[in-house]
Amino acid sequence: MDFFSNLFNKTIIKSINCPYCGYKFEEIPMRKRKCPECNNTIYVQKNEKEVNLLTEHQHKELEIMTSLSNMGMPQKDFIAYKKDYYQKFGDKAKYDDFLWSIYHSELNRHAKNSAFYPMKALYYLLAEVVKDKPAERLKLQKLGMRMELLNFQSTGLTLDIQIIADTTSCECCKELNGKTISLEEALKADLLPAENCTHKFGCRCTYGARAREEAGGWGAKYFKK
Repeated sequence: MDFFSNLFNKTIIKSINCPYCGYKFEEIPMRKRKCPECNNTIYVQKNEKEVNLLTEHQHKELEIMTSLSNMGMPQKDFIAYKKDYYQKFGDKAKYDDFLWSIYHSELNRHAKNSAFYPMKALYYLLAEVVKDKPAERLKLQKLGMRMELLNFQSTGLTLDIQIIADTTSCECCKELNGKTISLEEALKADLLPAENCTHKFGCRCTYGARAREEAGGWGAKYFKK
């Protein structure tokens, strides 16, 4: 039984050993730190009963499982999918390919219900798989932001879309701040993420929506007499 199977069966044994080299700590670390023996970064997973030391890979996978769980995929299903994938591909299996597969599987599941916000999150997860390929990454992020627009469209309201920049946005994105176009134009333009953004963490902009005044505004939709 692997690490994560044990984790969610709540049968993990407390460990004061480095998960990389086995170095034994005198006291269990309570926060992320470097191992004094092998210098690898150790992450700490805590619950009400135990503290467990994780490798960077285990920590990242735990974050992925939590993200997918928040989108409706039980952690046991993640473990089962991974097991089946590695059994199918054996030595040819690569972790990024596994992530690509499971993200697309969940994307297809949510697409059947037009669940646009989980789909946005999944496109961004897919973008991280190809983060070393900037053009492909940007294309997937734009698909993610497009899910916001499709969610607005699904309301049936006549909407205008406004670009909202963050206070920490780069100069390029600040110039876009407040730009307002119709929903139809926004779907054609795919302006976000901004292609010329220079922020070190990527484009911070998002879409806002407002009902057109000539359409009667929000109240006209929900408070008809």
